[in-house]
Amino acid sequence: MNDFQPFLAPETLVDRQVYLLRSRNLYVGVWNAKTEGFIGIREKFNDKYLFTEYEYTLQRGTAHAVSVVDGLIVPDDIPMKEMLGLICTKHDGRFVVRTSPIPGPPEYAHMDDNTPCNDADNRVFWKSNDALFQVLKPLDDKLSAEQAEIIAAERILYGF
Repeated sequence: MNDFQPFLAPETLVDRQVYLLRSRNLYVGVWNAKTEGFIGIREKFNDKYLFTEYEYTLQRGTAHAVSVVDGLIVPDDIPMKEMLGLICTKHDGRFVVRTSPIPGPPEYAHMDDNTPCNDADNRVFWKSNDALFQVLKPLDDKLSAEQAEIIAAERILYGF
């Protein structure tokens, strides 16, 4: 009987531990036990950003953990999210959307003092979780480069 298990069982995964993955879009990801998904760096149209792929057997997702990245556990002070919230460009502050009874564009207000932030100089955007991105980036860069070498070798081998 063959006891070989190619993937790690979901019940053995440790929250905040980084794993090498077999998935659609990620090479490496940190396990988020709350969402039952892996947060990793995805590249699309030459843009890299944090993205979650869910564990294959638990959520009918697209990611399997292959192995643990030894010694790489995301510290508790780094949020386990792709984005940290909406930010105002002028004050780099968080804001809320005010609802209005009149149809039209949304109104935004700063969370700290409730002042409006919807003039031309104040644009709002989603703030990425840069701290988590920086934890994963060195390993993702290494694996991306290795994958590019494999693809180049396959093109030579198969003539396309």
